[in-house]
Amino acid sequence: MRLAYGEVAVRPPRARDAGAWSEVRLRNEQWLAPWEGRPPTSSVTSWRERNSPAVHAVMLRAQRKDARAGRLLPFVVTVADRLAGNVTVGGVTRGAFDSAHVGYWVDERVARRGVATTALALVLDHCFGPVGLHRVEANVRPENAASLRVLAKLGFSAEGLHRRYLFIDEAWRDHLAYALLREEVPEGVLQALVRGSGSPLGRAGRPRRPQDLRGVHRVPTLCTPRRSCSQQDCPQLLGYPAPSSPASTPAGGSSSASRAYVRWSRQSSSMNR
Repeated sequence: MRLAYGEVAVRPPRARDAGAWSEVRLRNEQWLAPWEGRPPTSSVTSWRERNSPAVHAVMLRAQRKDARAGRLLPFVVTVADRLAGNVTVGGVTRGAFDSAHVGYWVDERVARRGVATTALALVLDHCFGPVGLHRVEANVRPENAASLRVLAKLGFSAEGLHRRYLFIDEAWRDHLAYALLREEVPEGVLQALVRGSGSPLGRAGRPRRPQDLRGVHRVPTLCTPRRSCSQQDCPQLLGYPAPSSPASTPAGGSSSASRAYVRWSRQSSSMNR
């Protein structure tokens, strides 16, 4: 499954993204590191260690496991089919809550061109549409002006302040709480954005007309116990209900992969923080 507007698209992560993901992350250390969190009791590791292809492999396995359990919706952001960031919807809670939180980051090379805004709009429409969420929250450091602009363009409302919310850049940091409700964007987030601003994209690519957004959501066939998941564009990774007997998740791995998982699990990769 792929959701697109102009040259900006979002899709599930793939194992073959490892090299491109690592290259983008390593090149963007100065751009991303100030917003990355870690448990305060964990040992400090280098940026290169935390963003290697091996870390991507174990991160992807963990994401797929959480996605199949209905807790996570991971997406890769691409511009002209080149990896340019991530949007991750986490903490998905059903029942009376029916809500989640979202984090995102993009390559500095495509920053200030509407890429993050467009990618997040595509993901939010997916959350409010096929996934059926009622509310999506974003928590942002007051110093992160770029991320605050993204949320403002999409219509998020400020709801309060989380004091000493996350351990980032070697200190507990306050975060501003923002949220968007499904009923606030009945026509869709991207439609509202296009209607209000003409186009969310700058030099990133020629946008499609609003009427071209019809049918952007496609409900694919779910994995079943008799039809093994190929682990590529799996609909279970996109928030659709899991079958009664979920597909198994690969277990095990090399010792280097295990060490990589420890490094990955100690960091947060949400650019909006």
